[in-house]
This record gives sequence, structure tokens and C-alpha cells, in this order.
Amino acid sequence: DFKWFQVDSRGQHSETERDRPDRSTYRYQRPFGSDRLPSFYADTGLERDFNEVNGQLDSGNGDVTIPLPDIGDFKWDLRGGGDINVGSRDSNTRRFQFIPQNDVRLDRHVIEQIINDNKIRNDGSGVAFNEVTLASDSYTADTDTRGYYIGGHMGFDEWIETDFGVRNTNANYEVITGGGTVGGFDREFWLPSVNVTGSITDELQLRASYGQSVSYPRLVELAETTFFNPDTGEQFIGNAQLAPTEIDSYDLRLEFYPSSTENLNLGVFYKQLENSIEQQFLPLASGTSLTSFTNGQNGEILGLETGGRVSFDRVVRAGWVPFDWVANTYFQANFALSNSSVELDPEASGAATNQRRPLTGQADTTLNLQLGYDGDTQDFTLLYNRVGSRLDQAGTNNLPDIYQQPISFLGFTYSLDLPTRLPFIGPIPTLSGAQIKFKGANLLNAEREYRQGERLQRRVEFGRSFSASLRLNLF
Repeated sequence: DFKWFQVDSRGQHSETERDRPDRSTYRYQRPFGSDRLPSFYADTGLERDFNEVNGQLDSGNGDVTIPLPDIGDFKWDLRGGGDINVGSRDSNTRRFQFIPQNDVRLDRHVIEQIINDNKIRNDGSGVAFNEVTLASDSYTADTDTRGYYIGGHMGFDEWIETDFGVRNTNANYEVITGGGTVGGFDREFWLPSVNVTGSITDELQLRASYGQSVSYPRLVELAETTFFNPDTGEQFIGNAQLAPTEIDSYDLRLEFYPSSTENLNLGVFYKQLENSIEQQFLPLASGTSLTSFTNGQNGEILGLETGGRVSFDRVVRAGWVPFDWVANTYFQANFALSNSSVELDPEASGAATNQRRPLTGQADTTLNLQLGYDGDTQDFTLLYNRVGSRLDQAGTNNLPDIYQQPISFLGFTYSLDLPTRLPFIGPIPTLSGAQIKFKGANLLNAEREYRQGERLQRRVEFGRSFSASLRLNLF
């Protein structure tokens, strides 16, 4: 913090390693409508794969703020900065397959009787064992994003304020699969933004903003290697030709602040997406399809959002409640209603049933309710969340799209700061900042349900969860 300007800088180096050994996949089948017990899936039987992923990231960034002399009621400053992120990843997978050489049904065997060392024979009488690793099961990736921005802040007599700027970003992604396929992109983006806030009164303000941003594909989406969804067994393959998604965002919001701890807001937002990343379905000779990724021609999201926070100290000050601790209690709510759509390229949509559909994972409604208590040494929150219907997977070969049905969650968190001084012992340095925390999630035991048209496609039950943690400062 110098006399004429301020500098803020940060740096980071991180390394990640993941070893996922011996992931097994069992597949059984039986004729539709048949009462016979399932037999092993004819093509794959049992697959076991081993995967290792290693990655690292080096990043650094800095900002400079230069306050300029006030001109009457006009206040302003200039800002600028830059950042760099350089990363790499190596992923290697080996796959093995066990296929029974004759008709093996579950009414005659259990899985341990079918797959074991004594049964592995390639003479047609036991279980065939083969390595089915492909060259494309491994890939390496390098990423390099560098950017800088210039902008500033202007305010006049505290009734109108403006933040503005423009950012230049260069992104270079390169992903090479073991089969020699090279994917990625080398793109430059200019991303302007402006945010204007007008104070109608001391408590009421109107905020309008516009900004451009960019979203990059995940590395696994760029690598033309296969990977699986462990919940559904769905098989994916990346697309080396994916391009980043460019986003234009518009936001208009009315905000009311009756006190320093309370607020009410109402807003509308609109997002326009170019090259949105969507699922693409590739039909296979077996009559099934493989899920890949493609860039949509255009997409958009239009939404309405409202919410606020109310503090219960009002009822204490009014004398309606005699308990002082109620003043630390608050209620917070947020509700959003949105409508989204994306247009796919007919020549690149593969086996998808609908070329125009909602954005994947974009819920039509979301509701969040929170009842909380903020004390000097303890905090408690009760959280309720409801997410409306949202597209999970697009249908293929004229079958309907698959939607996740509305679902509600209830949970809580409780935290307690431990005392730093104990009776007869005195202060304990390691208890400075010490805290215990308890969490509970999905108290309603909600299940995720997916429907394809009127039919149930799958249901996922994941149960309630509880956790406890202790934080200590040892140094």
C-alpha cells in the first residue's frame, strides 16, 4: 500500500494425484418381458479398469489501483492487472475384460463362482480374459491462459457509481490422446463489462450491468477418450473440435436495504450463449448410442429472481418478544424462475431427438429458504432447497428427453467456537480460533427421480448424511 497507488498480488502452485484402482463394471441382460433371470451381457461381461491422473497448476496475478484526485463531488480511480495460469495433466487407463464362453445364468452361479482364477480359460469352457486397453484411453493436456485488464471506478455524490473495464484473454489448450488425435484451441477474447448503480434514496438503489465472459471446455471433453458416468453407466467420448462458450450477460436489479443486515431485491437477467457445449449422440451399429459433445449454434436463458433477508431484531426492539437472543435470528429467501433453450446444428446433433431443447441441467425454478442464528460464539442454520424440473439427458432415436423431476432438500449446520480459557487451567493457545461443526444433509431422505416422457427411467436413493468436524490452530 504505497502513497500514490495500491498493489495486490498472489501466487499459487498446486499438484494433484488420483489413483483409481480396480473399478469393476458388471452388466446383465434378459429379453424384454421375459421372466428368466438375467445373464451376463454378451459383449462385455465384467470389465475392470485402472486409472491414474496427475496434474499441476501454476498461477499468479496482480492488481494495481490508482486513486485520482476528487473533482468536487466526483470521485474516480483507475485499475489494471493481469494473470497467468499454466497447467498440465496426464491420464492413463488400462482396461481388462472377463467374458464367459458359454451361457452363464444367475440362477446357476453367483458372480464369485463365475469370475475367479480357476475359471479363466480361453478354450471355450470357462471365462476368457483379455486386455482391451485402447491407445485413446490415455491422454496428455497442456493449458495456458494469460490475460490483462484495464478499467476504473467513477462515483458522483454517492448517488451514482459506475465500474467499467475491458479484459483481454489468450487461451491455449492442447489435448493429445494416445491415438495421436490433437484437440484444443488457441483463441483471443476481448471481454468488456460495465456496472451502473443509482441510489434512488438512501435505502433504495437500481443496478444495471452488462458483461461478456467465456467458459472453456473441460479437458476430458476435449480428449477423444472414453469415460463413464458411474451413476448411470453411460459412456462418453470427448470431441477434439470443441470451442469455448462465449456469454453475454444482462442484469437489471432493484435493491432495498432497510438496515445494515436486511435487504429485499427483485431482478431480471438474460444470458446469450454462443457455442454452448451440449451433448451429442452418436448412433452405434448395435442400435444404442454413444454420448459425445458438440457446440450448440446459440442458446439463451431468461429469468426472474427475487429474494431478501429479514432480521428478527425488529420484533425485539418493538417489545413483541422478551428474549434478547432472538435479535440474532434472521430469515433469508431466494426464488428464481428461468426459461432456457439451445439450438443444435442439425448436421452435428447425431441421433438426438430434438434439435431445440432446454439447456442441460438448467432448472426452471429454484427456491432457497434459510432460518439462521448468528451468535457471538455459536451459529445455527436450517436450510431448505427445492430445485424444479431440469433436462438430464436428451433423448435419442425419437425417444423423449430425460428430465430430473423436482426435488427438495432439508439440512442444517451448527458451529461452536471453543473457549480460549479453561477454568483452573488458563488460556490455551491452540484453542484460539478452534471450532467444532456439525452438519446434516437430506433430512427428508429425498430421492432423485428421472422420467423419460411418462415412464420412470431411473431412481437414485442416496440417503441422509451427518458429519462432524473439529478445527484447531496448531501453529
